[in-house]
Amino acid sequence: MNIKILLPRALAVFICFMLFVPFVYIVLVYHESFDVIKQELIFRPKLSTCIYDANGELVAELFNENRRYAALGDISPEIIKAFLVAEDRDFYRHSGYDFISMARALIIDLASGEIRQGGSTITQQLAKQLYTGQERTIRRKIQEIFIARELERQYDKDRILEMYLNQIYFGHGVYGVDSACRFFFRKNAGESGAAEAAVLAAIPAAPNRYSPLKNPRDSMLRSRQIIDDVTGAGLLDREKALEEFSAFWHSYAGELAIRGSWESVNSTPHDRAPHFTDYMRRVLIKKYGEDRVYSGGLRVYTTLDLRQQDIAQRVVAEKVKDQRMTARLYNRGALNDMDRTLAGESARRRTTGKEAAILALLYRELRLAGLDELELLTDLLNADGESGMLERFSRRYESLVRESAVEGAFIALDVKSGGITAMVGGGDVYNGNQLNRAMQTYRQPGSAFKAFVYGAGIELKKISPATAFLDLPLVFREGKKTWSPSNYEKSFQGRVLARNALAASLNVASVMVYEKTGGDSIAHFASGIMGIPRERFAVDPTLALGTTEVSLMEMVRGFAAYARSGTDVTPHAIVNITDSRGRKIYERIPEKNRRVVSGETAYIMTSLLRDVVDRGTARGAIRNKSGFSLPAAGKTGTNTSYRDAWFIGYTPDLVAGVWFGCDSQLFSLGSGQGGAEVAAPVWGRFMREVYSSRTKGRFPDRPEGVIALDICSKTGNLPGADCPVRSEVFIRGTEPMEKCRGDHSEITGLLKQAKQEKEILLNREREKRDRRVVEKQGIEIEEHYF
Repeated sequence: MNIKILLPRALAVFICFMLFVPFVYIVLVYHESFDVIKQELIFRPKLSTCIYDANGELVAELFNENRRYAALGDISPEIIKAFLVAEDRDFYRHSGYDFISMARALIIDLASGEIRQGGSTITQQLAKQLYTGQERTIRRKIQEIFIARELERQYDKDRILEMYLNQIYFGHGVYGVDSACRFFFRKNAGESGAAEAAVLAAIPAAPNRYSPLKNPRDSMLRSRQIIDDVTGAGLLDREKALEEFSAFWHSYAGELAIRGSWESVNSTPHDRAPHFTDYMRRVLIKKYGEDRVYSGGLRVYTTLDLRQQDIAQRVVAEKVKDQRMTARLYNRGALNDMDRTLAGESARRRTTGKEAAILALLYRELRLAGLDELELLTDLLNADGESGMLERFSRRYESLVRESAVEGAFIALDVKSGGITAMVGGGDVYNGNQLNRAMQTYRQPGSAFKAFVYGAGIELKKISPATAFLDLPLVFREGKKTWSPSNYEKSFQGRVLARNALAASLNVASVMVYEKTGGDSIAHFASGIMGIPRERFAVDPTLALGTTEVSLMEMVRGFAAYARSGTDVTPHAIVNITDSRGRKIYERIPEKNRRVVSGETAYIMTSLLRDVVDRGTARGAIRNKSGFSLPAAGKTGTNTSYRDAWFIGYTPDLVAGVWFGCDSQLFSLGSGQGGAEVAAPVWGRFMREVYSSRTKGRFPDRPEGVIALDICSKTGNLPGADCPVRSEVFIRGTEPMEKCRGDHSEITGLLKQAKQEKEILLNREREKRDRRVVEKQGIEIEEHYF
């Protein structure tokens, strides 16, 4: 056949083939994209959940992607202009794609032999970020065009631009222009000027290269180019824009010198109440699940008062720092003993006898020298396993050191609503100290629990504030065991009235109240007022001294019932929650008052606890040292060997609790470091600062069921002619009927006799114990037994 005929035919076939193959490819890509195109393209960005305090101030954000949504009207015009010039000048003229820009990018890509420019419009970039991903291929480019065209069909230009500005990534864990403005410039998107807008517009093309934190020079040069482009397009006055640009970088350079290139939203979280935020995080995840909490853009409005929170965090942190110095000196001997014990245990796992003793000493010396000396140990002993053993020993010792450090906790509630206004769960809020000791730690409250012992006695009308007790040495027997309570001051006062006994925190009197009231009744009363199961209380005389382990929140809740005239309140933190569109999805409904103690008992207990503050164990700390002079009630608490220090107290409208101790109960706060010395001053400082700008409240008036009566201040009976008289309050029917006979002696003879009898009894018990030890071991009684 003639070649002149074949050549045109072949060329025609080739052209058809070259047109058909791309057509088929485009059809296939369109088919792949159809699942996206056929449905409504709904924009659901991952948004940060924001937690606000009672006054609308931001407390913290929870997020996977740190993004705060901003409507286009809330974004400064300078940001919009900068992004349009930098990314897509023809945005408002094209239909989602720009073939001229794509052709220009194709020529550059072909010339370089690699894909270097995308030529994508803002709509295509949004399609890529939402649907097609970061893959840079022709197939992905075609998909972008189809999806971009559909976006343009479903949304207007302003909506597309708004979605784009809220979706783009700026590095450092930041998404969207509003979050970027807050991270880079500490302002929102509506407050940013031309210079800041240019810096932001430079970043998305290459977040690492143009980050002002990582590469300030490249950032400045690229943002200057954008300023030139914006002014060249006539969108800004050139002279004014350049003046602002120069002033901005002059100021911003100083800030960049302080901030690190490694900084991110995760490394420097905006969290003004870390333990409260963690508490809220757990509550929200339980209610809504992790995905919605970290990506759903919830707005959580809480009861927290950031002013109170700032005060609480500061006074607790300062006391923790001071108390750690005291406790470190006191616990030094115990730590050294434990160090020797741990070293010995570790050494005996490797060898025995004298070699173990030498190895234990070497372990301790190498721990002090640091783990860099491990190679020396390995060479000396020719034992590679020693390095692992020493590391384990060192880790165990360092764990003990951490557990010996003093920690503190604080929580405050609004008396009327029960809303949490302040929460501190530890001393080092930004140092990986995640345990919330206000909620999650259970310790013995010591004498602070006496508020419930006395409350039970008054509620059941077993005692009154004028009930007289003999503060004498006592010995309790339970089977083969004996127990003898002693007072904090290691002395006894003889006859004492209940009001004075509670104010002075006399242990013997509290145990006598226990005997009068009954352990089961006290456990039932405390269970109801604190909102915890009855089974948590071990019923024996030590209950009167606060040996049941409870949390700080539980103690504060119990005292809140007294402040609320006997009604319970459930502590809570959330007022309402809205979704990302501002629709309210939760609102707390105030609960009905549930009475847990009579109003009469609550009034009398408040009267007794006010005496603790005004003339009892807390007077020096709160009235004198802290300088808080407004009406207040509360109780100090100290655990054995000063392991825990408590103060729980309330004003007419705030109830708050303070705890200090070490995470390990092997360690002490230091000799004499009890509730009055450690915890009460912190409570007093908090209240003094809070009420410096707050109107003082007033405690409830005396209820009808309570009467006031003059009594003999020595015996608690009706006064005689020669009696010292004071007024006392009683639940009607519990007032004294007997008249004082004038016997005002302090019963010193009886006190001396009781001390002697107690010592005789305890000596007998020791002798019996020693004989049992001798019989069991079959050895002679050693001298130290006597």
